Amino acid sequence: MLPKLVSLARSPTLPVAWGLFLVVLAVRLFCLFQLADSQFLIPQGGDMLFYNDWALRILHGQWTDHTAFYGLPLYAYLLAGIYKVFGFSPFIPGLIQSILEGGTAVIIYRLALLVLVARPLLHLRQRRRRAPAIARR
Repeated sequence: MLPKLVSLARSPTLPVAWGLFLVVLAVRLFCLFQLADSQFLIPQGGDMLFYNDWALRILHGQWTDHTAFYGLPLYAYLLAGIYKVFGFSPFIPGLIQSILEGGTAVIIYRLALLVLVARPLLHLRQRRRRAPAIARR
């Protein structure tokens, strides 16, 4: 039964999903390029500064400060890895996050299709099977 639901949600939606991904990516990249030309790309406060400073400390060899983690520790280590590979630039994490946000939009779209289209069709089919043969005529 589950493969039928998946095939119902998958069939004609691939071009729409790619289109949605590209639109979200284009909007996010537009915003990222606007930020890149401003003073606001460099972390100056809040979570951006917190994780950026943490990642820079990791890059300089301070893997931990020997206290309980505050925040999401894997993000700081991932950010440090990105800085290690690409050099220090807040643009690269923004680019990666833009791509991931496009993927998130596609996942939400596919889940909405599954819940709003495929499941009601399945329930409709089950009701038709339960109805007496006389009522179908």
